[in-house]
Amino acid sequence: MKPAALLLLAGAVIGATVSVGLGLWQWGRWQERSERLAVLEHALAEMPRTYRDSLPPSESVVGRRVRLAGRYDETRQLLLRGRANAGEPGVEVVTPLVLASGQAVLVNRGWLASEDGAHARPLDYPEPGERQVTGYAEPLTKGPAGYPYLSLDGDSLTLFSAAHLDPDSVTVRLPYRVAGFWLRESPGPSVGPLPRRSLPPMPNPGMHLGYAIQWFAIAALILAGSAWLGRSRGFWGT
Repeated sequence: MKPAALLLLAGAVIGATVSVGLGLWQWGRWQERSERLAVLEHALAEMPRTYRDSLPPSESVVGRRVRLAGRYDETRQLLLRGRANAGEPGVEVVTPLVLASGQAVLVNRGWLASEDGAHARPLDYPEPGERQVTGYAEPLTKGPAGYPYLSLDGDSLTLFSAAHLDPDSVTVRLPYRVAGFWLRESPGPSVGPLPRRSLPPMPNPGMHLGYAIQWFAIAALILAGSAWLGRSRGFWGT
């Protein structure tokens, strides 16, 4: 076989192998995200587990809908900065919900617009008194380093701004025991229009399926194109 034919064959095999490998990787990502989406949809469709007086163990509620009764401590709140919504800068408001036991769980009460993506006035949207809060429980895990908590000026409240929730940073700023999970409060008729509640971000598996198909198609084109080129130049014989 001519050197040019060997070079063309080697290039075709390498190119097709790399493309198939990338396609298989995207296929795996599609399967992984599809499974996560199915689990999340199932969890959101379930009836919430109700707890009234004390905090449930984190491992029993993370990844599930939960309903808790308590009062918001609106004198101590946290703004998660840099949370855009439909391209508009904003923050997410996190408020401790204090249960009858004196323990608390952090609740993501939703999104507020913010010109700089860091400052807002959650005190303009009070939710006083005993409340039944329903939401999706997520683990309260340590955030990346290098994102400090900033103290903001508030009217009769302690207000912090942070990029991520961090259990160590949160607990030293609150006078009660805080759960190892936090709730993303669900939208519904019992909550006001602002802060704007939302469901957890839903995985998008379709993107990875599209990429997988593209890479498999590229592999097929490489092999077909190389076969045609080799035949047109007489590399493969007649």
